[in-house]
Amino acid sequence: MDPNVHATPSTPYDAQSPGAAQAPAPARVAEECEACKQPCEDCECCPGPRGPRGDPGPRGDQGDRGDPGPCGPPGCRGPRGLCGPTGATGSAGATGATGATGATGATGDVGATGATGAAGSAGATGATGAPGNTFSSAYINVYSTLIQSIPLGAPISFENVKVIKNFTVLDAFSFACNLSGIYYELKTIDTLEPNACALYINGTLESGTWFGANATAQDVGHSIVTLNAGDILELRNQSSQGGTITLSPLGSGANTSVGQSTAAFSMFKISDLP
Repeated sequence: MDPNVHATPSTPYDAQSPGAAQAPAPARVAEECEACKQPCEDCECCPGPRGPRGDPGPRGDQGDRGDPGPCGPPGCRGPRGLCGPTGATGSAGATGATGATGATGATGDVGATGATGAAGSAGATGATGAPGNTFSSAYINVYSTLIQSIPLGAPISFENVKVIKNFTVLDAFSFACNLSGIYYELKTIDTLEPNACALYINGTLESGTWFGANATAQDVGHSIVTLNAGDILELRNQSSQGGTITLSPLGSGANTSVGQSTAAFSMFKISDLP
């Protein structure tokens, strides 16, 4: 055995490898050196205490790249990226099945009136209706141009007949109705005194036909009366002042009064009896 070699195996240690872990100092396993048989404390062949670490040597050349290691675990999910531009519109898909009918909506506003359509063909002639009432007319218009003095209660004379239908002239003072109905009566009397005249039917004063004037004036009256066939009509002096009245033309001015009416009386039918 080499006397310079210590009997205790040395621990592998690369003093030039700065990255290698330092091995612990070799432990003494015997009280005396096996080579010189001297106590280890006095043996010169046994190594002494480890000296201070020397300065690192220069870095060696880089070794070859090793094989890739196994994949590490997935990292945390990164933030969402910005939206990309809208893609082109795709082609239309096939038409889907018709859906169920929806509820009826609210009624809309009435639209504008449309144009008038063409006239339709004439319909069939309807059945002939029941005969209607036949209206027969009746009227009389008489007048006087005479200056007359009419005592109280006496009738007025009408010597002129202008138009007549369904009436009969009995004399200048009285006329007979030939057709029953509702009649409109109109009279005008020009007198020199206050006057009042009224219609008499069959010798009786007809209510609502008595009118008068309280001065030299024209007495105008009108009414609606019911007449029956055969009724006799007269226009009488009914003056409430109780005197004779004088019929005379009024208001002719510079014109001659010849031919001016002093009294006029008209009666014409307006309706059949109910």
